[in-house]
Amino acid sequence: KPRQGRVRVLLPNNHAGRAVKYLCNDFTRSTGIGVQADLINYRGMLDEIWRSSDGKYDVFALDVPWVKELVVEGCLELLEDYIGDASQLRERFPGQIFDAYSLMNGRVWTLPFSFTTQLLFYRKDLFEKLKNQRLYFEWYKEELRVPTTWEEYNKVARLFTRKFNPDSDTLYGTSLSGRVPTGATSEYLPRIWAQGIDLFNGETAINDREKAVYALENYIECYDYAHPDAPDWWWDDEAMDFCQGNSAMMVQYSDQVTILRDRNISRVVGKVGYDVVPGNASLFGGWSIGMNSHSKEKAAAYEFIKWAASERMSVGTAVLGRIIPYTSICDSTELLNLYPWHKETFEVFQDAKKRFAPNTADGRCISENVFEKIIGSTVNEAITKKCTGKEAVDRMDTEIGKIYLR
Repeated sequence: KPRQGRVRVLLPNNHAGRAVKYLCNDFTRSTGIGVQADLINYRGMLDEIWRSSDGKYDVFALDVPWVKELVVEGCLELLEDYIGDASQLRERFPGQIFDAYSLMNGRVWTLPFSFTTQLLFYRKDLFEKLKNQRLYFEWYKEELRVPTTWEEYNKVARLFTRKFNPDSDTLYGTSLSGRVPTGATSEYLPRIWAQGIDLFNGETAINDREKAVYALENYIECYDYAHPDAPDWWWDDEAMDFCQGNSAMMVQYSDQVTILRDRNISRVVGKVGYDVVPGNASLFGGWSIGMNSHSKEKAAAYEFIKWAASERMSVGTAVLGRIIPYTSICDSTELLNLYPWHKETFEVFQDAKKRFAPNTADGRCISENVFEKIIGSTVNEAITKKCTGKEAVDRMDTEIGKIYLR
């Protein structure tokens, strides 16, 4: 018998969000609860969640770094009261994955919505070509191989950029996405971590300014080997550029690359290799799903969360590019056939690092978005040559300092 109630849901306008919106009829059929699912682009999403304190949305998906501030500000409903004992649910996820997506201070606030990690994707057919191996050796007196450091990444990218090598099979050595703030931040942080430092250690705004500048200069150079519009690109632009055969490498989230297998779009089917990110410091990505504490439809909201994060749903949405990281999905041979890099995404998870904004010296919680806007905008100014790498890091240091060290 149909229930009363209608649940309003805010989802990201990406593979995961679209997959769930597409299947909402299944939820209504099985529960009798109506759904209004709205998709929103990433950059406006957190602001929309903050505006929802009037209860406009009952449920929202959230980028993992946002969970902390939403808990602190009382915007998320504690899910333990609905789930009861979560230990059985936790056991269905490998390793520490459930904890990373769901726990804050040891309590369950959200459930895993979609899983992704950064990987290096590259044109293995071009790496195997003798002419490329010979030229690389001529240039650098080293064997051409899949880069394991960011220094090597730039050297290889130069080889595959036609401006520097007229005989290159690709126009560019790499695809990049430097859009403010998240694109620039998520490409800069792995280069920072590869230097063995965190950007921030809680006492000084920037942990090691010299290494921060070095990492940024490496990233600035990388734009010599990419499409001129790349500083304003987002992840889907970057993935499309690589997919159409314009570039030889990219570092990308696994949930953005489903198009690599689509023969209607991709010119690189069967030609792509994948590996860990240079420096082996991948950025932890993905989304959780939680309940608005101001919702007036909490029972219906929990039904939707339970459905969206269920193991039953995980198979159908995985084909559409949304991975809910159950052990059964991790071990799925069907998915490995569909996405050859599927296993690797779980293997790099243990070394992946989170974007997060530490508390201030006096214990205040700062929005991760504020932190990210400072990093993303200063990095973007450097890659578009509006300032030097050193000037960008100095400004970053000053801006972060104003928030954290006052």
